[in-house]
Amino acid sequence: MRHPQGSPDDERASTLCCSSEYPPLCAPLHVPLCAIVPVLLGSVLVTAGALKAYQLATEPLAEVGFFGSRWLLIGLVEFELGLGLWLVAGFYARALRLAALGAFASLGVVALTQVLAGERSCACFGSVQVAPYMAFLFDGAAVVALAFWRVDTSPVTLTTHRARFGLTMAVFLIAGAAAALGMTGCIAPGKARGILVEPALVDFGELEQGQSAGAQVSIINRTNKPLVVSRTSSSCPCLMLELNTLQLEPGQQAIAELRVDMAHEPFFLGSLLIALSLFDSHGEKVLTLHAKVRVRQRS
Repeated sequence: MRHPQGSPDDERASTLCCSSEYPPLCAPLHVPLCAIVPVLLGSVLVTAGALKAYQLATEPLAEVGFFGSRWLLIGLVEFELGLGLWLVAGFYARALRLAALGAFASLGVVALTQVLAGERSCACFGSVQVAPYMAFLFDGAAVVALAFWRVDTSPVTLTTHRARFGLTMAVFLIAGAAAALGMTGCIAPGKARGILVEPALVDFGELEQGQSAGAQVSIINRTNKPLVVSRTSSSCPCLMLELNTLQLEPGQQAIAELRVDMAHEPFFLGSLLIALSLFDSHGEKVLTLHAKVRVRQRS
């Protein structure tokens, strides 16, 4: 049996997404796929904010310059959580679209500067390593998607959806407060679970391609239990830590040699911020220190 074309249900579905309010890109997609754009982008922002909050709450931070400030990053986390929930909830879509366009365009500019500076990770998702060029491509795609996303003729507002607004605000206040408490509870850089490193950030200055340099750091066990270092992990194979002992008794201090050897990255040029973590005998991360270096072309 053949179904008649142009039935009322088909016309209604077509009107919802394929009206003149929508450009050709959205026209053939119908409502579910069109509506997924803000939900997808909002979910990504909430995930990014949550992962950054977890990193700030559990790891020391190398506060390098204004953009590495803990308080700026805390503000960014709260902004991402708020905008992400707003995108998912969909309130006041016209204003939401403009705010999201501005946010993703700004994030794209930051990612582009990281690409040009030769950064290995954009730090968009906390300790999860994501290449800056991937973040730049995603931000660009988000801007394009938002540019083609059009507001429904019956917008979601506080008046029309009070329950949804109340739930969104409750989630933001609870999640935002929990994240803020966790992030501000780890303000002292270089300290994790009673283990202290001095300095927390080592600046090797400027090196030529293939050149190496070293610096001494002090590791102090301020816990009431012995610390047994089982392994180290670095975000770049060019950074290594040489310990004169693998066990530190409570209150004991050890001098370690931190070395950067750009022979492991012979073609790298630009600025590099490296994280190196220590793990105890149970496999738990007990300390993270950072090093930065600027690599110029061999003369």
